[in-house]
Amino acid sequence: MTLGLALSLFLALSCLLCIAGCKLLANLPLQHSALAIFLPGFRLLTWRSFWMGLAQSVGWGWYGALLFGTIYNIRLSRRRGDWFPEAAAFSLRCGQCRRWAGTAAD
Repeated sequence: MTLGLALSLFLALSCLLCIAGCKLLANLPLQHSALAIFLPGFRLLTWRSFWMGLAQSVGWGWYGALLFGTIYNIRLSRRRGDWFPEAAAFSLRCGQCRRWAGTAAD
């Protein structure tokens, strides 16, 4: 939940910053259409595209959180041995693994 909110907030603020930069720094020789690359259907400086850009930023934030959060949780559970119980039993036979887990007699 926290990862999704944090990524969504970051992407929404980035979108707002790009739009504000386009509006405030319009005279600079920069390409202000970079948002159109990342947000399909986005056209600069219309209300419809402004709200659509914010909504897509929030959507992409949650998509990234679900994707990378799931990958992280799977990798973490495999490292702890929760993913395959037989892998946990095998790793606890290794002295180095027991020391790492804090179960070895020092």
